[in-house]
Amino acid sequence: MTKLRPPRSVRWARGLVLLLASTLALTVSAVPAEAAAPASTSAGTLDVFIQEGAIVQPGQTVTVRVTIRAQEAQPIPEQAVRLSLTAEPLATETALRRFLDRDADPALTVLDTRLSPAVRELESSDVRIPLVVPGDPADIEAEPMTYGLQADFIPNLQDPEADAQLSQRQILTIVPEGANIPSTPVAPIVSLTVPPVGGQPLSAAELEAYTAPGGALDVVAGVLRRYPATVAVDSRITQSISALGEAAPESATTWAADLGGLGFQQFALPWADTDPLAVQAIDTLLYARLGQYPWLHDATVTREQLESLAQRSAEAVLAPSSVVDSDRTVVQFGSATLIRVDDELSNALRDGVLAATEGEAEAALQRVQGLVAKRAFSQTGEALVVDTGRLPVTAISLRLEDILERLNDIAYVDIVGVPLGQEPSELAFEINEGSPPREWNDFVTQVRELWQSDVSYATIAANPETVVVNRWNRYQALFSSAWLDNPVGAQAEWERAQADSAQFQDSVYIEPGSSITVLADRTELPVTIRNDLPSSVTIQLSVKPTRGLLRVEQSQISVVIPAQSFQRVSVPVRSLANGVAPVELSITDSLGNTLSDPVNLQVTIRAGWESVITIALAVIVGLVFAVGIYRAIQRQRARGAPGEL
Repeated sequence: MTKLRPPRSVRWARGLVLLLASTLALTVSAVPAEAAAPASTSAGTLDVFIQEGAIVQPGQTVTVRVTIRAQEAQPIPEQAVRLSLTAEPLATETALRRFLDRDADPALTVLDTRLSPAVRELESSDVRIPLVVPGDPADIEAEPMTYGLQADFIPNLQDPEADAQLSQRQILTIVPEGANIPSTPVAPIVSLTVPPVGGQPLSAAELEAYTAPGGALDVVAGVLRRYPATVAVDSRITQSISALGEAAPESATTWAADLGGLGFQQFALPWADTDPLAVQAIDTLLYARLGQYPWLHDATVTREQLESLAQRSAEAVLAPSSVVDSDRTVVQFGSATLIRVDDELSNALRDGVLAATEGEAEAALQRVQGLVAKRAFSQTGEALVVDTGRLPVTAISLRLEDILERLNDIAYVDIVGVPLGQEPSELAFEINEGSPPREWNDFVTQVRELWQSDVSYATIAANPETVVVNRWNRYQALFSSAWLDNPVGAQAEWERAQADSAQFQDSVYIEPGSSITVLADRTELPVTIRNDLPSSVTIQLSVKPTRGLLRVEQSQISVVIPAQSFQRVSVPVRSLANGVAPVELSITDSLGNTLSDPVNLQVTIRAGWESVITIALAVIVGLVFAVGIYRAIQRQRARGAPGEL
């Protein structure tokens, strides 16, 4: 086992000796920090990249390209672009992360302000601004440094200090001529997931659409054969293929058979790549199967949650790098082994995968190159684990090959597999704990309550687990990674889940009957109860007249109903007076909890009429019999009369 060592802070740039020279190279003064505007709005999108590449040299003159793209039906009029550089280098990992994540707004030095031409809807326009890279090219002892670039889209040239409508950030990685960037292992993860709409297994038709030639899963599999990576597979896909058996389409079974040969290695994601922390919070029956390597959706986690994941058979937990301050990939925290997934690199790769234009993809890839170069000088030798976009395959299939190809082409990048089985190389004594927002807690509570109501309803079944186990996947899908950037889809899925639960909890019900007329003092009311569940159920039938005209001999009747069938029940009653007596029929479980809406049965009572009708019938029969005898005698006499003459 690798010896654990205490944590140490990371310092990439050992000093700021070039700060004065850098400042002199800039001809304008620093301005106070201002909050950056969003990079994309309904009006348009802003991107910035360096034409000569992500790695530049001190004193080099480069061209910064700022791209403005207009959205549909939103042309952009002639405005202006302001380009700024951070007044000081981003010397630490924390400073770099906070700059890219827009958690910090360092003082900026305005370099230039240029006119931006009008842009038609769905078109792009470039503004090119020259930049002299800070630093002295003659200083052979200079160390690599990273500055931050910020492009702001402002209303006009006349007010260069105006608030920005759009802002985009880029990093400027400065490496002295002759300095070699050490080769750095990078371990990309490609997620194979599909949209979990409905929370049900994939149908044969859906699987064929995904795995047939040209389908999203087929396309991504082809990319991984050419550019290997570590593959994270949504268990919903593989379980759906297994469940269909011989009914699964040939393309799906072929895809599944080839899965083991894709990439460097594979690991299973839980159903629909659900959030392991949320699933733990609602898992009242210990149904959750989080796999060997649970992967957190974000950095909001507590030490108790990590310990719980470790105790639920997790060999290692994949967590955002910001959870633990370290320069190591695999660290130990308590009983949990953490594999750190680089936040900044993952965000940049995700931006590249989702880029709508080549310019946006180039800007994202330059951030990747600069970040890898900065990490390379830390000299840990451990792999940088990155996520290429935790999105459904339908979203990543278009640009994934280009992104992986470009990543492979970086001279100082060595593509490797994620160190899933590696022993921790550092012991972490603390993590950056974060409490989830109130909205998240409220939603988890609502889902847990709905799930528990389904579990409670299933107790009427002879085999409750067979009834409720398939419901579990429905609730896991509510926390799928597919909804991370799709709140509208998440809300629609939650509404579907509520409707599904209401339908499930109406699986056993009384069939409405027609009105009944009672003529006798004692009779039986027929009641039909139907069970749509895949297991027999035991329920209590409650019969309650709402008027005192009718008395129920047995108001509570225990009824066993076969699976996916019905049962007719005869309820003995006694009429007390004539009239209309509405009877309320309801079914409950053994604890008295109502299972479905009550049914009202209209009973019309004609008590005592049974005897009158019987006598009347007897009289009629007697009269018919007497008339018959009389007519027979008359016929007999008629035949005997001639003989007597």
